[in-house]
Amino acid sequence: MGRPGFLAASVALLLLAVSLGRCDAKKRTLKVVSILNEPFLVLKNDSGGYEGGYKGFIIDLMDEITKDMADVDYQVVLSEDGKYGQPDPETGEWNGMIGMVEKGKGDLIAADLTTTFARQEVLDFSRSFMSSPLTVLTKRDPRPTTSSGMFNFFQPFETEVWLTFLIAYLVTGVTLWIVARITPYEKRSPKAPPVYTLTSSLWFIFSSVFRGTNIAPQAFSTRLVAAAWWIFALAVFATYATILKSFIAENFEPSAFHVATDLQELLEKPNFKLSVTAHGSSYALLEGSNSQTHRALFNRIMENPEENLLTSITGGVEKLLRPETKNFGILAEGVVADHMRGLHCDLYSVGHLNDRSYAFAFPKDNRQSGDAFHRELREKFSRVIMRLVESGQMHSLKEKWWDAKRRCLGDEMATTMKNEGACKEMAFILGMKQMAWPFILLAVAIVLSLFLSVSELVFYIMNAPKPPNSDDLSRPAIFFKSLKEAFCGCCTPPPPPQPRVERAASQRPPVPKTSVSAPEA
Repeated sequence: MGRPGFLAASVALLLLAVSLGRCDAKKRTLKVVSILNEPFLVLKNDSGGYEGGYKGFIIDLMDEITKDMADVDYQVVLSEDGKYGQPDPETGEWNGMIGMVEKGKGDLIAADLTTTFARQEVLDFSRSFMSSPLTVLTKRDPRPTTSSGMFNFFQPFETEVWLTFLIAYLVTGVTLWIVARITPYEKRSPKAPPVYTLTSSLWFIFSSVFRGTNIAPQAFSTRLVAAAWWIFALAVFATYATILKSFIAENFEPSAFHVATDLQELLEKPNFKLSVTAHGSSYALLEGSNSQTHRALFNRIMENPEENLLTSITGGVEKLLRPETKNFGILAEGVVADHMRGLHCDLYSVGHLNDRSYAFAFPKDNRQSGDAFHRELREKFSRVIMRLVESGQMHSLKEKWWDAKRRCLGDEMATTMKNEGACKEMAFILGMKQMAWPFILLAVAIVLSLFLSVSELVFYIMNAPKPPNSDDLSRPAIFFKSLKEAFCGCCTPPPPPQPRVERAASQRPPVPKTSVSAPEA
């Protein structure tokens, strides 16, 4: 190769190196400020993996967003003080992640950062990538039970449920007896005794569930009582059989738990302690809210602020999981509560306080400076988030870090928990709050049947001819007379049967003699 060719090749290589250097120089590394909070961002313990030694939902989401941005790379920077961000009451300066971005120590915030009005004054938010309700994460109260024995058959329901069931049986039987005496359509014959006595009504209610009975209701009012009792008994027995399976199973975990159904039940416990992250968005919501429930929760927290205000949600969960911790709850985002419930089967969430939205946060757009990098970056993030939501990729990422990691298959009556490779049934005793609706249905049917029986009697009197010796009585008088006759002497025993008297032979009527004529010769 001659000197001219050598010089041309050298110039070409030099230009190529310069162009590659310029391309590398244009690729900007974003400082992504975040905070450790499972499953959004956690430390990676194994050898290979993500940039900076982190993994989680935020890392996967950032990888998807920056996949199509050839000129952008990112580096995760943790919050300096481990806080999300709260303004100083005196100076107005923000701390935490918000303060870092505001001071130029980061290009954006990628975390479970809630969008609030105060934060929008100092930051610009992208399109929301997740929403979550605010709830209370707490632990089931253990109550010791026996894992075997004859008394397991009484464990599915609390004592008050069994007593209420007995009262419901007696009330239903008495109601059937009263309704059958009021309605005129259950009288088979005017001279025949009533079909439904008090004892026969109670026996009908008892036997109709198991083997049936020869007595069939004829009136609509008595049929309503019978049908309501059958539905009530079917619902109670089906629930009982479902829960009893957990108590008599061979792999039954010998513990039962009480589960609160609403926030009011938790607040009714005077020794129940509630915690929240100090000066976070949830704390600000309760502090400035006019809702009666929010104020009650905030007052419970401020009874002991030194103990109830947490530095991080992770520390609160660690305290909640301690065996000695009882009557303790954490005000947490729903996505965090769902993740913890999936990992620890004795945890559950109560209440739905307020919906929260998570989004990426960028420095406030300053159009006077002429730097439009963060504004364009925010718009790119919003477009990619919209595409991920519409394509279903966002849902797949959520399934990866929430649904796929759940070990508990249920939360209510019986929960299956994996423990060292074996499944154990966790059984829960049901109280009146869980079993209220069958009793309410039965009570409504009893009241309706009483009104219906009276209506049947009125209808019968208005349409039937007057009975004998009642021509001088008005219809209302006949109505009250019928009610009086229905219950008159209903509790007096019938007269004893008369003894059979044998007649003497002398008192018997003579037998007529027939004359027999002699035969002719």
